[in-house]
Amino acid sequence: MRLMQVRAVALDIGGVMVRIARTWTEAAAHAGVAVEGGERPFSEFEEFEAYQVGDLPEDQYLWALARKLGTDLQGAALVHRHILQEVSPGAEQLVEELEGLGIVCGCLSNTNALHWRILVEDGSYPALARLSVKVGSHVARTAKPEPEIYRLFERQAGACAGAVAYFDDVEEYVLGGKAMGWQVARVVPGADPIGQVRSHLLDYGVPLRTA
Repeated sequence: MRLMQVRAVALDIGGVMVRIARTWTEAAAHAGVAVEGGERPFSEFEEFEAYQVGDLPEDQYLWALARKLGTDLQGAALVHRHILQEVSPGAEQLVEELEGLGIVCGCLSNTNALHWRILVEDGSYPALARLSVKVGSHVARTAKPEPEIYRLFERQAGACAGAVAYFDDVEEYVLGGKAMGWQVARVVPGADPIGQVRSHLLDYGVPLRTA
């Protein structure tokens, strides 16, 4: 089946555009905070999931995280902040190149207000700040893989489903995009995520520069 021409690209943030810690213990090590019992994935912490869709106020979330990790409020905030690490190499160049081709480039992320301020509002991550479309679960009040968050991206990008190319490191979320009729591919965590995205986009007929 011939693929529709790509008009918009949707990129996950954590694991694709930005390198992230994968457990509370890893985030705490980056933050320099001693914690207890932080080996489980973030998704297994109920309050984290509620905060991601805007159902839990920030202060209540941080107090719950402090109790979970056996630290104080300041320590919890630092650990949460250090889930985020550096921008993936080549991310800003990819966004610039897609923009130059007239392709709408945006993010589609299960995220939260604390991270959103750092990622797209305060200038710490220029590659994200320059995106044309920014869809975060805490604003949408729904999260991947629920269909409505994908539809929201389509509306904001002004692109029909088949013209959206989507990249995520979580298989469940990739399958959510596939169910919407998007052109999708999973990015393997830790293995040059932007290089993987570029390779898939070339396969989809996007005329990116090659090395």
